[in-house]
Amino acid sequence: MKVFLKDGREQFVLCHVEIQSIKGRRDLAERMFRYFYRIWDRYKVPITAIAILADENKGYRPVVYSQEFMGTSLRYV
Repeated sequence: MKVFLKDGREQFVLCHVEIQSIKGRRDLAERMFRYFYRIWDRYKVPITAIAILADENKGYRPVVYSQEFMGTSLRYV
């Protein structure tokens, strides 16, 4: 969406919303990261990501996706 800041400048903001209503494969955090970087790669504008957990599993609350290899690390929170 295009929004106007208080100083009058235009800003495009993309919002990725993920709704999970079944237990899933426990890969929500990774999927959220994957969609984030695909959106960023294409549009290069600020992105916010929202996950709505609507399943019955109250113990499943993904918090972070991370990976590390040979001194390079990534952490998506």
